Amino acid sequence: MAVDPAMPRSLTPTDEKRLADAYHELRDAVRAFDERFGNGVTPGDEDLNARDRLAAERGVAAVEAGYWKVRYEVLGETRPPIPPALLMSDWFSEEDEVFDRPTR
Repeated sequence: MAVDPAMPRSLTPTDEKRLADAYHELRDAVRAFDERFGNGVTPGDEDLNARDRLAAERGVAAVEAGYWKVRYEVLGETRPPIPPALLMSDWFSEEDEVFDRPTR
């Protein structure tokens, strides 16, 4: 069931929690990816191979898809044409947290 974004509505505590949980799960996934792969791979670091990185990228992409699914289900918002979370270093800047709060 699609939600009409033009219709203002209050969010239930359950919906607010779903949004917050999805946001934090994505933020944590990106942070974990950056901690492991963000500084590049140095020679001799056998733990960081291409398969590990690809699996980690796919994991973050799956979490990001789940995030946008929740936003659609709760707010009726579709994913805007923006780069994926892994390509935007400031996607989770502290000053932008206000934009993740429901406005209706």
